[in-house]
Amino acid sequence: MNCCQATGEIAPKLSLMAFFQALNSTTRACSSSPIHLNERGPWTMTSIWESIAGAIDQDPIPVLGIIMGCGAGAFIVSVSSLAKAWARVRASEAEAALKQDMVARGMSADEIERVMQAGRRSIDRR
Repeated sequence: MNCCQATGEIAPKLSLMAFFQALNSTTRACSSSPIHLNERGPWTMTSIWESIAGAIDQDPIPVLGIIMGCGAGAFIVSVSSLAKAWARVRASEAEAALKQDMVARGMSADEIERVMQAGRRSIDRR
């Protein structure tokens, strides 16, 4: 078995930090360019994941709090965007239904325009 296949043999009881260190050692052995993981070296994806795993191993509550906070923020933004879009759709549907009703009553285009403008002015005053 070559070194790149060794990642499948990592024991399931390892901590995240140990897992990423084992993964890094197989990555180093398989790659031709060295990966610097010390504090002064360049950031690589492996070193970023190792630092996250180290933080989770030490105290998972703050990391999970940050992740849940970002998720909650994204959820709130998504729901508010969808609510605004749905409100615009419903307002357009109501306006179209009103115009169809006025046309069915036999109102002229000028009368319909006047009614629609009056409705918009009363909404703007609020």
